[in-house]
Amino acid sequence: MRSTTLALSAIALLSAPAFAQQPCLVQKGGALGKIAKWEISGAPASDFYFLLFGVTETPTPIFGLTLDIPIDLFQFSLDVGAFGFTNASGESSFAATLPTDPAFVGEVFRAQAVLGFPLADVSNLTRLPVSAPRTFRDSFGQPSVAAAIAGGAILEGDKGALTFVGGSGAIATTFDPRLEEFSDAIVPFAAPAFTSTTVLADGRILFAGGLNALDGTPTSDAFVYDPVAQTSLALTMNNARLGHTSTLLNDGRVFIAGGLRTIGIDLTDPASLLDINTLLSLANDIQASTEIFDPTTNTFTPAANLPEKRVLHSATKRGNGNVLLAGGVSVIPFLNLPTVSGTSSDYSPGTNSYSFFPAFLGTARAGHEALTLADGSVVLIGGLTADFGPAIASGNPADIVVSSLASIERYTPGTFGGSFANYANLSVGRFLCSGLLLTNGEVLVAGGFELDLSDPLNPLVGASAVADVILGPGSVVQAGDMSDARTLPVLRQLDTGAVLMVGGLAASAEIFQP
Repeated sequence: MRSTTLALSAIALLSAPAFAQQPCLVQKGGALGKIAKWEISGAPASDFYFLLFGVTETPTPIFGLTLDIPIDLFQFSLDVGAFGFTNASGESSFAATLPTDPAFVGEVFRAQAVLGFPLADVSNLTRLPVSAPRTFRDSFGQPSVAAAIAGGAILEGDKGALTFVGGSGAIATTFDPRLEEFSDAIVPFAAPAFTSTTVLADGRILFAGGLNALDGTPTSDAFVYDPVAQTSLALTMNNARLGHTSTLLNDGRVFIAGGLRTIGIDLTDPASLLDINTLLSLANDIQASTEIFDPTTNTFTPAANLPEKRVLHSATKRGNGNVLLAGGVSVIPFLNLPTVSGTSSDYSPGTNSYSFFPAFLGTARAGHEALTLADGSVVLIGGLTADFGPAIASGNPADIVVSSLASIERYTPGTFGGSFANYANLSVGRFLCSGLLLTNGEVLVAGGFELDLSDPLNPLVGASAVADVILGPGSVVQAGDMSDARTLPVLRQLDTGAVLMVGGLAASAEIFQP
């Protein structure tokens, strides 16, 4: 310890006044055998820095500064050359390859930078938990509430921080990726469960529709939340909606489509699922109406009706600004019976109209994920399909034939509405799963479950605790197991490269290492 202190003394010489702004240290990576990187910003130009590492945390005073880690690994920093000078913008970085030994999995490498010559300031602390590639681990810190449990928006903050708003009552949860810790704050509203959320171009958030907590029915309530002013504006849509979609258009408006306007089933009485007539009445509740929210006037205006009623469908903005609406639970014309849709329509915001011809899916599906790939194409992932015919004939809801889907389809635009073709297959069928396009072009697919109507008291079974990574056409690999099974989890890739997963009817947070 004495030699370490003497070495630091040689670097420090004399203590100096601290910088006006604390330098920022950000870590990236964390996979065994791959490169980890630490980036410094917000420091003076051409300033000396020394990166210190630790495996524990303890306040360590030194030359008028206080570190969050001990200095017993000072020699290690010297050996690997973790020091240098910032550039003209006050930035620098250090990279190293992590060990390949599996024994390091679960280790947490801490780091801080001391800056100045003489020493003048210290950066924030960072934590770098080590994991194997394509595996999940628990986040270092855990949220006190189930962040974004049933709908919510993600706001980007300073230094990579993420704030989750909505879906968990009047609570906002902020995640600091440098420490992997959560903190809570109160927001001036409580968005309904299963609301749609859209981050507007001006930074505000639109919450629209969802499930009324008081009576269990769809709501027409909407809120516009300003995270800077910490204010919310209560609004009302033209129609109540649940299971609808909200899509931000290129001109800043929001296109809201479909959903249930009412629910003819008492959600507090599982026995109502045994009544086939009650189930079939859902066909009367599915709507084709759409509306446009204008953020400049904070108003909702009716838009062109969908060619087909839809709920639990997908709406994906394509590269040309049009919105592809696909699948969902729909209604058979004239018979007025529910069915799972096997079509898609392309909506043009400029003309407020739809493609004349529909595109036909390879497999009818609802409750699926839809993503735009790196090449601009749209894929539909998982979901379920159902045949109501046997149940209608027998009068027994348990006879509805339901299948969770593992298939993935890719949409190709064309003159006659475009077409769908098989793209790949997941390892398991997934209904209400979540997907995320990663910066490396791969797609992470997590969560979802199978539906079993034979037991109305427990219809949601087989929630998935496994994940898949789509590498490309016809190529899918299974990732490591998750700690918790999840339905519609919220996924977000961090600046560190890892993926944060929260919610999905689980109160924990997990980190996926690509």
